[in-house]
Amino acid sequence: MSLVTLDKPTFKRVTLVTLLATTLSTSGLDLPLVCLAARAAAQEAATQEAAAPEVAAPEAALLEEAKTAFSGGAYAASLELLRQVLEHAEDAATRTDAHFYAGCNFLLLGDGARAQKEFQEVLDLAPEYVVDPVLFPPSIVEAFQQAQQAGPTEETITVITYRDPVSRLTPSDKLPELLAGLPWYKRWWVWAVAGVVVAGGVYAASSGGDGGTKAAPLTAKTDLLTEQPPGFFCFGEQIEVGLTVSGGKPPYTIDWVEIFDPGPSQRETVVSTLTNQVEGQHTYMFQPTNQGGSGLRLFDLQGRVADQDGTSASDQERVTVATCQ
Repeated sequence: MSLVTLDKPTFKRVTLVTLLATTLSTSGLDLPLVCLAARAAAQEAATQEAAAPEVAAPEAALLEEAKTAFSGGAYAASLELLRQVLEHAEDAATRTDAHFYAGCNFLLLGDGARAQKEFQEVLDLAPEYVVDPVLFPPSIVEAFQQAQQAGPTEETITVITYRDPVSRLTPSDKLPELLAGLPWYKRWWVWAVAGVVVAGGVYAASSGGDGGTKAAPLTAKTDLLTEQPPGFFCFGEQIEVGLTVSGGKPPYTIDWVEIFDPGPSQRETVVSTLTNQVEGQHTYMFQPTNQGGSGLRLFDLQGRVADQDGTSASDQERVTVATCQ
């Protein structure tokens, strides 16, 4: 005997047929014939249910369109589709593929830094992700391997503490020796303390006479404060960049520079200059404009800092910008 799974509508129909069969059996009609008809109806309903196609999620369809656009060389269009996928997709597999293809698009558009960020997103979601060298060119395979080798970056901070040398050289268990009546020139701790005093004087003289440490080197670190989408920014859109300055000899002079099409023929524009600045984070709101050409364009948004001694440092963030309809 075989069992058939029924959905609710079919179950109701079969129940009605069974009741009808029971009624008809009391009237002397052919009960086996009615039961066979009910069983056939149930089997047909189960077959139709099994054959019904599954409805694909819209993100999956967008992802396939993005892959097709990438294969056809339409990298900008592919990035826009991937941006829509990442805005709505929740499952890890879809997001992993979307970040991977976004990295491939950025790499082939010449933005290697953005490609590495997208590949790191892939590895965060799927550490064992493998790129098939048969399906993708060597440049993509090598860039992904670089992301795997780089791994997450960590910043370390070294903390230097000061300890009193005399207290270390004269612990309480040495007190009997200090009071034992030995001539001063035979007491080891006297020479130890003298050595510390001399060394401290030499160190103070070499560091300016006040015993302090030399100034830390001047550093500048930029951060993109406006989150860049998987696709690109639009011309005229405001992009906030932060510059963290430390070390050197303040106050500082800070120049904000917009570099169009970074490379041998790049065009630089100093868009703002700030003087008498202190340590900490400083921000600027860039608004890139189209300076010729079409399609996707690259900008370096750069912060340059100089201290009172003329020492300088700089850092920058690269963004992708395009004309949006």
